[in-house]
Amino acid sequence: MSDTGLMACGAMIHALRGNTDALHLILDSLTPDELRTVTFHGMSGLAEAVRAVDATHTAEQIALGIQTHAYQQKGNTP
Repeated sequence: MSDTGLMACGAMIHALRGNTDALHLILDSLTPDELRTVTFHGMSGLAEAVRAVDATHTAEQIALGIQTHAYQQKGNTP
């Protein structure tokens, strides 16, 4: 596994545990190319896990949660 693969694993674990400080520490240390790679691995891994347990509805709810969180971070409401 590459360093960015390990970073993707670590970032996902910290995100799932709600450890935003550690998540920011990881993501802030990445170059734009590394960030793209980590994002790709994280999203692909999540999609694979969702398909493996047939949780498409749950995944759709997660996507809506991501949208809500992004708007809240900007001080807006969806």
